[in-house]
Amino acid sequence: MIVRHRAAVGSVVVGLVLAACGTEVTTQGSADTAPTASTEATTTISTTTIQTPDSPASTSTTTSTSTTTTTTTTTTTTAEPTTTVEPTTTVEPTTTVAEPSGWSPIAVDDVSSIAFPPCCAENWLGEASPPLAPDGEPLADGPYAASTQWPPDPTAPLRLDVYRFERCALLPASSCEPADEYFPDELGVDRSASRTLSVPLDGQVDVVVLGFYADGTEPLVIERATGSELAVLAAEVDQAYAVVFAERFLAGEDPEAIVDDVLANPVGGFVPDASSFGAVAYLPASGPPLLFQAVFPYVDDVRVAGRGTDALAIRSVEVIDGRLTLYAYAAYYP
Repeated sequence: MIVRHRAAVGSVVVGLVLAACGTEVTTQGSADTAPTASTEATTTISTTTIQTPDSPASTSTTTSTSTTTTTTTTTTTTAEPTTTVEPTTTVEPTTTVAEPSGWSPIAVDDVSSIAFPPCCAENWLGEASPPLAPDGEPLADGPYAASTQWPPDPTAPLRLDVYRFERCALLPASSCEPADEYFPDELGVDRSASRTLSVPLDGQVDVVVLGFYADGTEPLVIERATGSELAVLAAEVDQAYAVVFAERFLAGEDPEAIVDDVLANPVGGFVPDASSFGAVAYLPASGPPLLFQAVFPYVDDVRVAGRGTDALAIRSVEVIDGRLTLYAYAAYYP
């Protein structure tokens, strides 16, 4: 029988730094009441939203002579005001706009376990997601799995596909690592339904980036900011990678020779990293260090020029008090 051992968040972090097994790197007018009168009256109803009287207005006029009595009664009924319905959108609504405050460190114990992708034949750890809200409605508070591809302009809104985390025991066998039984906090990704969100990178979105730089000190660096700071960081590393690596590769230089040259002669914010052979770290002007274990990725077994944003993998998000937090993993993959 296969028996799975539960890993606490702390052991997940140690596994990320020390484990040697491989894992895959990943680079939503009302109807009018007709007047009643002995003479014809016309009532025009405006569809503009206004305050209406509590009761219909009534005017009565009586004219008498010695031989003829004529009574005219006009009753005007005001229709209920129309209600304007706002169009739905896939953008998460927020009520306050936070000013960018810069990057600030955060302790590993204060970070949700779903910020750490699973490694070494393990599963996600944490609580299952709430039901996915219908399109146009905000996501309920809780954790969610996510996937995205960075747009050509890293400061543009992200197209984010969101899925539920579900307990492994309730998912098809292929959704989690094989086991005879699972702990209640072992999770897989339920891909039977999803939401697509357009997420502007601004002060209305929170961000936690898990960075890494093995320079002899604590390698795991976790910092938080808002989407505004993430947009600046993404644009910065994208441009730096294009100049230091992509341009030379596209000009015909050997990719291994390029990496060796940068390791021997750090340039453009890229420095050697001791975490794995040939790895480099990017040290931004502001924000956590970003680890590149594979500087030139393979696509269909062919070496290609990547992008700086390849290091910022967003694989999970969380809604906290109605506010969206993106978790970007730029640390070590065992």
